[in-house]
Amino acid sequence: MRRSVMVLGVCLLPALASAVAPAPSLGGRGSIGAGSQVAEGGEAALSAAPAAPGEGNEAYIVGGVTVGDQEYQSVVFLEMAGASGAEGTCTGSLIHPYWILTAAHCIDSSDITSVNASFGNRIGGFSKTVIGTEFYSHPDWPGTLNAELGAGFQGDVALIKLNEPVYDVTPMALNRQEVDSDWFDDPITFIGFGITEHQGGGSGIKRQAEVTIGGLTSYSITMPAGPRSTCQGDSGGPGVKIVGGGYAQVGVTSNGRDCGDGSSEAMRVDAYMDWIMENMAPDKPTFGFAADPSFRCSNELEPGNADTIALGVVPLTLKCVVDFYLAENVTKTEWRWGDGSASDVLEAPTDPLKVEHTYSELGTYNVEMCVSYDRPTGDGDATEPARACVRRRGYALACDKPTPEFSYHPVDSRVLAFDNYTDLKTERCIYEIAWEIFEGESATGTPIDTVASWQPVYEFPDNGTYTVVLNIGGIGGTAASELTVNVGKATRGAACDNGGYAGLLPLLGLLALRRRRN
Repeated sequence: MRRSVMVLGVCLLPALASAVAPAPSLGGRGSIGAGSQVAEGGEAALSAAPAAPGEGNEAYIVGGVTVGDQEYQSVVFLEMAGASGAEGTCTGSLIHPYWILTAAHCIDSSDITSVNASFGNRIGGFSKTVIGTEFYSHPDWPGTLNAELGAGFQGDVALIKLNEPVYDVTPMALNRQEVDSDWFDDPITFIGFGITEHQGGGSGIKRQAEVTIGGLTSYSITMPAGPRSTCQGDSGGPGVKIVGGGYAQVGVTSNGRDCGDGSSEAMRVDAYMDWIMENMAPDKPTFGFAADPSFRCSNELEPGNADTIALGVVPLTLKCVVDFYLAENVTKTEWRWGDGSASDVLEAPTDPLKVEHTYSELGTYNVEMCVSYDRPTGDGDATEPARACVRRRGYALACDKPTPEFSYHPVDSRVLAFDNYTDLKTERCIYEIAWEIFEGESATGTPIDTVASWQPVYEFPDNGTYTVVLNIGGIGGTAASELTVNVGKATRGAACDNGGYAGLLPLLGLLALRRRRN
């Protein structure tokens, strides 16, 4: 009998064993961002307190989808620090380098000492955290307890002033057009870091869901019950209307009932615009429809070509273009290529929206672009200097012909484990691997077996001399390496204890990939 066995990722077993199950709900002081405001004079349906953070990362807007790495960078994860019971998490939006817009109930405690605003898409992957210690709630906000008792959620908006500015993120633009009945059935996209289901657990992944406006009051918009809605932890997050390539914040997530089943309510940004501007003065928010800057790169990019595959064989010349709704206002772009080099592209004589870079060594590289531009202030044609950055991890892949290298060690009688030392710096460049087993001292004729595995543990049929060839193919080409081994000598005296492989194989369920015999 000839047996080939694959063992993949043995060195990763500790990571596999430590996978964390979703955390149970830690609860807050009530449900947030999940239901609706009742008619005037009725009882409030739900409280609007921030949800406590969970340990898992399987949390999001109910029925939503994950936000892309470069989308809605101005939407931030908020953690309120204070005494027991005051701590929780919410969502907010950066509307100016110094200012965060969120819900008043998120900061509705005198025990809160500071708020951490984290930028990025998930807990554990945030790019930065900035602290805010100044908080401003709208004077119409009755307080969480009164809102729960039926006073309503009017005034559920707040501003947080950061201790230091954030200049490398494009602020959220605000809508100041009056929302009226013409907006009914218009799609609004809500973004937040909340949980997946009513009273469910966890939080910390930025998600989005599109809902429609079903009603409005003088201060809020309401969304009908449906399979998609905001939930605990989404409070304070934006509801945006998308027009063309830009978007503007229309609402601030406030309250609701039974995430995904009940209706929900968000505060109207246009109704609170005067208060927002008064409390931000002399700073001003951005109006109209804004969008985050982005870029696309390819080794084959040409005008009119939508190919955005940033990979090739070294030397790899990457061609990049900037995508930005304010492209005509860009004065400078700065690029960091991940290989230690950087470039500044000025408006003259070089086009700041196009750039090239050559990678001379194989590798996977992060690419970061920072855009300096003139941002409209919302007052006529007036603008102010602004800067925003985009970073894409592992975006550029420079490949070369693989260099197979391997050795072996005994596991049991007639059983060898093969150690693959092929450079994994560019593992994404490799798409094919095959081990061929030949009888004798050369790789001639037809192999007695072929194994598709990264590091196989192989039982030879008999003692004797064999030649093992490792073939690896990829984007950069194909290469092979071979070793000749006397199996009887190599495995002489090998203990029956095979160093743990026998115990690992049933666990991974990776037995007997392929057998072939002449």
